[in-house]
Amino acid sequence: CIWPRLPEGRVHPSWQIENADEGRLVRLRREERGGPPLTAPQGTGFGTQLIRRAFGFELDGTADLAFEPEGLRLEATFPLP
Repeated sequence: CIWPRLPEGRVHPSWQIENADEGRLVRLRREERGGPPLTAPQGTGFGTQLIRRAFGFELDGTADLAFEPEGLRLEATFPLP
């Protein structure tokens, strides 16, 4: 894993490959920590829609975004071709 150094915080990407009934899956996680406090948006913006659609339609997977006070957390799962 890489922890890029940012002035206000860090981004931690990680992934793993899992065996499931339907085949092998990639589980991707991206967390932001140490930056300014985050507040959840009131609605769903273009970026959130784009991420969910890209994982859903392009990769036949899912993407969950959590807007936590510590930072944004993305958890995505998609099949490994």
